[in-house]
Amino acid sequence: MAHFVSTSLAAFVVIVLVHCCRECHAVEFRSAGPDRPLEVVDIEDEVDSSEDFRLVGPRQPLEVLVGEDVVLPCSLDPRINAADFTVQWTTFAYDEPTNKVHVHRNGREHNREQIDSFRGRTALFLDQLQEGNVSLRLSQTRMMDTRTYICIVLQSSTRQRYAVVPLTVRAKGSVPEISVEACEADGCKLVCRSHGWSPKPAVDWLDGKKIKLTTDAATSEWDPVGGVSVRRTLIAQPGDTYTCRVAYKDHIQHADVHICNFTLVGPGSPLLGEAGQDVVLPCSLSAHVAVGDAEQLSVVWYRLQDSTQTHIHVHSDGEDQTEDQDPAYHGRTSLFRDQIAGGNLSLKLSSVRLSDAGRYQCTADAGDGNHDNTDMEVQVRAVGTPPVIFTDRRGKTQLSLRCVSSGWSPKPDVDWLDAEGRSLPAETTETWLEPEGFRVERRLLVDKKWNDSSSYHCRLSQMGLVRETHKNVTDDDEEEKGTVFSPKMIIAAVCIPVTIAVVTIFRARGPGGLRERGAQALMRAFRGRSRSHLWILLCSGVVACASTGNFTLVGPGSPLLAEVGQDVVLPCSLSAHVAVGNAEKLSVVWYRLQDSTQTHILVHSDGEDQDQAYRGRTALFRDQIAGGNLSLKLSSVRLSDAGRYQCTADAGDGNHDNADMEVQVRAVGTTPVIFTDRRGKTQLSLRCVSSGWSPKPDVDWLDAEGRSLPAEPMETWLEPEGFRVERRLLVDKKWNDSSSYHCRLSQMGLVRETHKNVTAPDGDKEKKPAGLQWGVAMAVVCSSVTVVAVVVARSRGSGGLREKAACALMKLCRGRCICRNESPKTAPTIASTPSSLDNHTHTQKHIG
Repeated sequence: MAHFVSTSLAAFVVIVLVHCCRECHAVEFRSAGPDRPLEVVDIEDEVDSSEDFRLVGPRQPLEVLVGEDVVLPCSLDPRINAADFTVQWTTFAYDEPTNKVHVHRNGREHNREQIDSFRGRTALFLDQLQEGNVSLRLSQTRMMDTRTYICIVLQSSTRQRYAVVPLTVRAKGSVPEISVEACEADGCKLVCRSHGWSPKPAVDWLDGKKIKLTTDAATSEWDPVGGVSVRRTLIAQPGDTYTCRVAYKDHIQHADVHICNFTLVGPGSPLLGEAGQDVVLPCSLSAHVAVGDAEQLSVVWYRLQDSTQTHIHVHSDGEDQTEDQDPAYHGRTSLFRDQIAGGNLSLKLSSVRLSDAGRYQCTADAGDGNHDNTDMEVQVRAVGTPPVIFTDRRGKTQLSLRCVSSGWSPKPDVDWLDAEGRSLPAETTETWLEPEGFRVERRLLVDKKWNDSSSYHCRLSQMGLVRETHKNVTDDDEEEKGTVFSPKMIIAAVCIPVTIAVVTIFRARGPGGLRERGAQALMRAFRGRSRSHLWILLCSGVVACASTGNFTLVGPGSPLLAEVGQDVVLPCSLSAHVAVGNAEKLSVVWYRLQDSTQTHILVHSDGEDQDQAYRGRTALFRDQIAGGNLSLKLSSVRLSDAGRYQCTADAGDGNHDNADMEVQVRAVGTTPVIFTDRRGKTQLSLRCVSSGWSPKPDVDWLDAEGRSLPAEPMETWLEPEGFRVERRLLVDKKWNDSSSYHCRLSQMGLVRETHKNVTAPDGDKEKKPAGLQWGVAMAVVCSSVTVVAVVVARSRGSGGLREKAACALMKLCRGRCICRNESPKTAPTIASTPSSLDNHTHTQKHIG
């Protein structure tokens, strides 16, 4: 609104200057009477023109409701044919690259340079141009259409006419929002806010008797898109009702508030609870306020989630009411009944769960209109299992130490330290989301003198809590010292020599007893005198040992990757070169390995119970078991399925084997979304947000060319459906230029990306105080009047005072003057005058 006023004042100054100069220029300011609009005409030789005309605009400023259509009236007088004239509508632009609203020339529309916000919403009455009607129809008006419009008609390059058409688009704003900012000894500070008005409304505070109260002046902010936002404060006394009324003419909005005789006091910071333990949510009546019989208060505790409130505890009429209580909180909430009379309305929440994390509200109602509430946030952590270190061999000289712990929330930090407490470089922490919390794992590679006695410590820290374990690495941790013989190798070592001996004895020839001939033949075989015999006997031994029925299970060589909601096959098969007899008679059991326990998830025999979490989701390939395929199909994979599994097979005659494998489960989150926030006057904050991931993805900001951009650290939250991640990018260098910023999320080879094109939107330029706008306008008016007065007083020479003053003024304004006794030159045009005011800001703040 202030912008409209200031631009109108500027337009008035232009008209005054033109009026002062009308006799020395071929320019004239005309009025058809007190009730007729003013117009400016620019003529070259009016006497010789048979088609002289003037433009007629509205008698008073126009007003229209937002969203309605409006006609900006402008017509020729007399009503001559304007079809061959150039009709141009302009306005004082809001920092837009052009000031053109609509242009009609040579019988066609020329709107290539039209202001973007007017595209598709303007039209002339083409069938009425012959009658001199050059009015503009503006459809679906917006609040930013509140402007001063200029109707310009060009009959030739030297003959132009102008008419000024002010327009105000009215909008009824929002219902006032009243908030209590603070309560002191002298009362409570109330703040009333309302937005979306046009033009600026009046804001008043009324008491319970609807009498207007004297308060601090209202403040307002105006934006071309959002309209006017108003704010007014009041120091109110407890026990009374107050009304905030916002009105412009017949548009009125109001809201009431009752200031309680008591105030609820909650915690000043978030509360920290531990899973499985109890936590107290503090809420009490302010000690200096008398509440009467506190036991008669109606006390309700809510769980706040998004825009909903869930009852978790209700105390009314001196008793707890459980009818509307959320089932998740049954039997877990209680008040301190013996302390309510003293003002203690705190809630005890027992057996805290991870899902209890969130916002809560304590409310109290005295039943006589006095009520209050206070909000608080509860954070829940789960302390995981003591860390365990596992040892794996990597190559001949390298050892891998794995530190594993589960059941944490939020995710702990995992660090490797040496015996002196110095931090050691380790691999990145891996994280999995399980029903009971986070499972974390971090590896440390030891490859320098690890066979010497050394101590390595794994430390987990979370919110000040530390859990630590260590492992002493010595020569005993080597997986192989010399030659290690397995039972199968021992059986083979026994079978082969026995077979050789027996066959050699029976193949012996020559005189002597059987024993003697056998010994001689066996000696010849081992001494190389009969190598053919030796190879034949070795093969026979292998066949003989195979007949014992030993078999080997083969699993995957690397971890398996599954996706939430999909199916995955855990491969397990009998080695192809081993005969197992009837494979269908094998007892096949699949286990889930967790810490030191084994959980049955599928049993292909009798007498075992399956874990309930896997019922209906596991199956073997029954038609392929005879071929040695013992693989397991796991359907509808869940995040909790991540972990280690074991496939076991038992032939029942002492022959059995197993194969272990690891399953990693990932959840693919939502497509990232970029939100825009302002930080300061020159800085923009872009927030990239996505949820539903597991494990946590990497989040990177890139420019349009794919180059990485420095951003703030990524923030991570654990939610029931997975990780929610957020990362901010601050743009503070020429962000108002058209630029593209890309947010990329990557997880195990999967990439999801989105981008945002940042331009200079309406309303993002620096706001200037309204006082400055008024000051500039008044300075222009005063300066113009002063110039006129001084020039008139100092004028010299022949001629009338008015003519000399006008000529002197034009010398000052234009640098030259054409008087009646001089030869007229090409008459100047003032078509560009409105655009000289294009530099006004479009967001202003008013105080008063």
